[in-house]
Amino acid sequence: MRTYLRIFACAGLILVSAGCNSAPHLTEYANEPSNLQDALSYSPIILVGTIAGPEAYIGPYRQSRWVLDRAFTVQLARVPVRVETILQSDREVPKGRVDIYYFLWGVEHGYDGPPRLGIWTMGDRMMFFLRHEDGYLRTIGDQRSGATTIQVFSGAHPGLRTGDPATLILDTLLSRGQGARDEQMIRAIQRAPANIAPEYYVRKLRALIAEETPAVAGAACEALKTRLDECAPSPWNFGAWQVPCNDRANMNLPCPGPCCGYGKTSPTAPGTRK
Repeated sequence: MRTYLRIFACAGLILVSAGCNSAPHLTEYANEPSNLQDALSYSPIILVGTIAGPEAYIGPYRQSRWVLDRAFTVQLARVPVRVETILQSDREVPKGRVDIYYFLWGVEHGYDGPPRLGIWTMGDRMMFFLRHEDGYLRTIGDQRSGATTIQVFSGAHPGLRTGDPATLILDTLLSRGQGARDEQMIRAIQRAPANIAPEYYVRKLRALIAEETPAVAGAACEALKTRLDECAPSPWNFGAWQVPCNDRANMNLPCPGPCCGYGKTSPTAPGTRK
C-alpha cells in the first residue's frame, strides 16, 4: 500500500511541476500588421485594460522560425491586464484579469523602431489588438507596439460596446472617460490616430471643440487645423463637407480662421466643462 501511495504522490508532483514550468506552445508571427487599418482586419479581439503586473518571460530564448539567421532568437513574454472595455470579440473574453502573450527579440540583436511591447508601467491603460491562439490571448504582432497596442489617455470607459470597430476606437480615445484630467485629454487628442476613420475623426474633434473645456477645445482645434490642412481640399475631400467649427456660438467661421475662437487665440472659449 505504501508503495502505491508513493507512486501516486510522485506522479502528482511530476504533473504539478510540469504544469508550473510548461510554456504555451505559441510561435512568433511571420507577417505583422504595418498600420492600424491592417490591425483592424487582423484582430478578432480588441479590448482596453490596465496593466496589472510586471512583464514576465516564459521559457528560454529559442531560434526564430522566420529569420534565416540561425543565431536570431526570440522569447515568449506575457503581461497581466485587468479588462475594462471590450470593443470587439469573436468569442467570450474572461472578465477581470487576463494574461496577454507576445514574443520579443533577443536583446543581443539590438532594435531600432517603435517602442517595443512591454514598455509599460503598472496602471497604464492600453488598447490591445488580439487573437486567440491555442486558447491564449495573443497580440496580432510581436516586438513592435506600433500597430499592436494604443495607449489610452482618456480615462476608463467600462463595459461592452458594439458597433464599427474604427469608430469605437475613436470614441474611446477621444471621449472623456472616468478620471480623465484636461492634460490627459490633450495628450489623447495629440496621439489619436486620424486615418482609421478620417471623417469620424473630424466629427469627434468638432464635438470636443463645442463641448469641452477651453484647454481641451483648443487642443482639438489645433488638431483639426492640422488635419484639414487649413481648410484646403485634401485627398480625403474634406473640403466638400466642412461645416463651421462653432455654430453654437454663431461664429460661423470655417477653420482655421482665428481657431474658431478657441484655445490660444481666444480668452473666452465656449467650452463649459469645469
